Amino acid sequence: MVNLALRDISHAVHLTPYESNWPLLSYSVGYAAVLFVAGALIDKTGLRFTFLLGIAILVGANALCAWAPNKDALIVGRAIAGLGGGINTVCLIPLITSSLPDAKDRNRGLTLLFVSGPLGMVCGIIIGALVTESSVGWRGIFWITMILCAVLFVLAVLLVPSRAQEPVKECRESVEEAGEARSQCQQSQNPPFDYIGVILACVGIPCLIYGLNDGPNRGWTDPAVLSTLVIGGVCILALPVYDGWFCLTADPFIPREMLHSVNMILMTFNFLFNGGGITAWWYLVTQTLLNGLQYSPIRSALYLLPAAFACLASAPVAGFLASKLSERTQITGAWVWMAAFLIPWALIPEHVSPAWPIVFAMCYIVANVPGIVRAQAAVLSTIPQSQHARIGSLLAIVFQVGGSTLIALMNVLVAATSSNDSPASVLHGYHNAAWLLCGVMAASAVLFVLLYRKPRDTDVLAGSEAERNEGEKVEELGEVEE
Repeated sequence: MVNLALRDISHAVHLTPYESNWPLLSYSVGYAAVLFVAGALIDKTGLRFTFLLGIAILVGANALCAWAPNKDALIVGRAIAGLGGGINTVCLIPLITSSLPDAKDRNRGLTLLFVSGPLGMVCGIIIGALVTESSVGWRGIFWITMILCAVLFVLAVLLVPSRAQEPVKECRESVEEAGEARSQCQQSQNPPFDYIGVILACVGIPCLIYGLNDGPNRGWTDPAVLSTLVIGGVCILALPVYDGWFCLTADPFIPREMLHSVNMILMTFNFLFNGGGITAWWYLVTQTLLNGLQYSPIRSALYLLPAAFACLASAPVAGFLASKLSERTQITGAWVWMAAFLIPWALIPEHVSPAWPIVFAMCYIVANVPGIVRAQAAVLSTIPQSQHARIGSLLAIVFQVGGSTLIALMNVLVAATSSNDSPASVLHGYHNAAWLLCGVMAASAVLFVLLYRKPRDTDVLAGSEAERNEGEKVEELGEVEE
């Protein structure tokens, strides 16, 4: 909702041209900074408490933004809102997997979680445009968000079960007086914390997100942008190397199952370019309609609304395909389908029938859900449920980095290939950005086909086997206590 109100916000709180994107950027930086810490917070305080904490932060942050008397208060409020949003994002996957133990129900829940994003995005565009153009003004966006978060907090208190806690807490309580057995359980369930890995992530992710988002505004040679890109890039590259081969703890933050398996690395790249790609695609399409075709915000949102419902309707299709197709076929097919339906966006003319954006937006987005949900299920099936909160934070980070990277590359290409600010020239730049995204999808499909290996049964069942072992340990410790 904030995207469409940036111009009014900039005038109201006196943001300079260099600061005009900070209401968006501060949220992204706060969101990225807390993702790794949120997984550890769930391990320490429990899933229910962490989820409620994230919602409470969002309520307070949006109240601050709605009241903000100046730009500093607004930027701080948006950064705090990013913290709350990041905490909630990490909680979503383990909430679903812990509430739905059956594999089919779990995949259905994860699918609905993923498809709700596009619907919320389009509804946010419509509501944001209506509120901004009304007598209430841009502050109404934050008041509405605060009220919705307050309602969500009440619903979470009533509906999220108190048993939604991590197994480590249950184990600690069940063997409270078991002496040495209790100590062994705590050590196995709560191993030494991967401080270096978390520091690398907490420094690298925000720096990289800041550099990628502010680069088009300040210029890529600006010292602040250049230094943060270098620091962020070095930390992000060092993180998997450290956790995979040099981390001394038995339980690094990035599970070694994801680093030592070619298939898991491929699934991670799927999240990076498929999950991040959907964010980049929404950005590309909205900018094409707003700046290239000169549509109003409400008209653009209404044209994209059928695509959001098509994404929602693709949820049962994803489950059906998973029962009929192999991982390789379903994920590769999604890549190829999306690459094919990016071509119409690379060719869209200046004067076009409304059917063009409506139909081709729907065609593109229906393939995204089957591809990303199948990859997500593949990762979760190899990781114990007790680590799903951590996996949720990792996937959110990959989505964030992928989307920011692709958007930054598209902005550079649009600026380089648009000769002036006329709609025709800007539209030509967005054509080239669509070709770039199409090339990324096609190249990803080729790499996936070449490198994917059919998983062994032992790999597929690794997660459930680990969970059974954890349960057996708790039972044995209970017998020792008796």
